[in-house]
Amino acid sequence: MMKLSYRGTWLLTVLRKISDWPQRIVIEGSTSLVIVAQPGTSQLISGDEWQLRIEHHVSGAWRPNASLIQGTTTEQGGQSCHRVMTKDHYWQGDATPNDLVVELRSVGAGVTVVGHLAVDRDLRPYDGGLRGTTPYFLGVDIRNTGHRPLGYDSTLEITANGRRSLAEYGVHVIDDWTDRDLRTVEQEVYGTAVSLPPIRAGQQTAAYFRVDASRSTQGYPEVEFALSSADEDGYSPVARAVSHPIVIGDATQPQATPTATATAAVDAAARHEVRPIAVRPYPEW
Repeated sequence: MMKLSYRGTWLLTVLRKISDWPQRIVIEGSTSLVIVAQPGTSQLISGDEWQLRIEHHVSGAWRPNASLIQGTTTEQGGQSCHRVMTKDHYWQGDATPNDLVVELRSVGAGVTVVGHLAVDRDLRPYDGGLRGTTPYFLGVDIRNTGHRPLGYDSTLEITANGRRSLAEYGVHVIDDWTDRDLRTVEQEVYGTAVSLPPIRAGQQTAAYFRVDASRSTQGYPEVEFALSSADEDGYSPVARAVSHPIVIGDATQPQATPTATATAAVDAAARHEVRPIAVRPYPEW
């Protein structure tokens, strides 16, 4: 049985159907649904990892199509798009896979903020939450929910809107980093953005931002983050925004536990095995 595999969120649109037999698109994996294939039908599909197959109805039963072909993927504005063509049955003199043609277009930022944690200067979690003078970093857990890995060129920043949201509750993002701070978090800084390690699709890591929460007040602002990475040619930056509520000044609210990245950074700092990282300006793409 032929299947195509996907990750993340995609918009599926049926472009053409010329077969006399009914066709359906079956989605399985981390999400499940069945789409009746009629021209113009659109369906948003989202999941960590899912598969697509196409069937036709003949002689009272649904049967797998004879072919399932994925066309060339094109990239524009950080989003991917391709067509899927299928042949339900090969007839003599008719081998063109055009019985059903659908388009799949990736949707969304490709990264999800799944949690956050207030930590001190040595990356130790602070039980008091994001308030007072102890929190030194805001640790943000992010997951690659896109369909492809994020490379060394990826950065994450709290946008101007996100900074204003935090400032309304007395939390200020600090862009002044010391060499010690950079060694502790094992990040580089590009203007207001911080570097991310390579993240395979479906994997999770942590990013850290310097903050001053000494005058914070209780609240739960929605904070906007922006993921930036080079396009397929490696030059033009592609920015995608994602928001996440940040808990301020209330230790009773659940927060994320440190990721493996945070734990590894603490262990490395304890062993003095951290690598030096220099601050440099935002790169010219």
